[in-house]
Amino acid sequence: MKLFSYLSVAVLLLSSIALAAYSPDLLSALIVGLMCIIALAGCIHGLLPTISITGGLLNGQKSIRKASETEGSSAWVAALQIERFFQQKTLDGLFEEYREKVQHQRETGQIVSDLDEVLNEDVLALHTWKGVIAQLPGTLTGLGILGTFVGLLLGLRGISFVTVEAALGSVQSILAGINTAFYTSIAGVILSILFNITNNVLRTIMNRETGLFLEEFHIFRLTSWNRIRMYHRNPHHSCFRAAESPGFRENHITGCHVSRHLIRIPEDSHILSMNQFPF
Repeated sequence: MKLFSYLSVAVLLLSSIALAAYSPDLLSALIVGLMCIIALAGCIHGLLPTISITGGLLNGQKSIRKASETEGSSAWVAALQIERFFQQKTLDGLFEEYREKVQHQRETGQIVSDLDEVLNEDVLALHTWKGVIAQLPGTLTGLGILGTFVGLLLGLRGISFVTVEAALGSVQSILAGINTAFYTSIAGVILSILFNITNNVLRTIMNRETGLFLEEFHIFRLTSWNRIRMYHRNPHHSCFRAAESPGFRENHITGCHVSRHLIRIPEDSHILSMNQFPF
């Protein structure tokens, strides 16, 4: 999927360069060159960040699965200890903001927020300049139309029928203007279509991965927390009584690491109080 995304951007940029290189005259080259700059800016500030965030969401799903391999209630603690959960700057910043928010809410006795309050499609749209990027296909088409009128205007300005030679020169001038007009229009439409398709496809993939990640995150969170609830409802279960016994170790009981008021991380050494638990 990542390879497909980068290939889509590469096709867009190569097409813009090719259209600029095969421009029939200097005016066409200038207008198409401006289109290339706009397309490049859209790729740098919109399309490439979208690809990067999509990759980060996939890494986030892998981090959840990795944390889920930690048996018992300590799975969520293991997830919180992953320093770069997404391995992507924007998403890691949002996740750190979420962890700090949850910690503050727990300390002040507030209702804990869901992750989708700080990580959702609207927030990611802001970080990938969705509103601005959506205007670029129309801008490319508009530049093509502008080139059409400029080319026709320059062609019509050279009309003169005073002599036969002047009339022949006027025909050549009009044809040159029409050439510029048609080429810039074609270039604008082609780049607009390519950019629009690439942008829509990449954003659809990103939104899909956002939904899948949040769904997996919620399932993981509820599963981890339900293990603790299960203990409080049935603290005399054999699994939990064994966990409270002296010298308890992970290899003695599989899938249970909860004592009455403590959650023990499988690596041992660190213990988290129940009223510090994030959910």
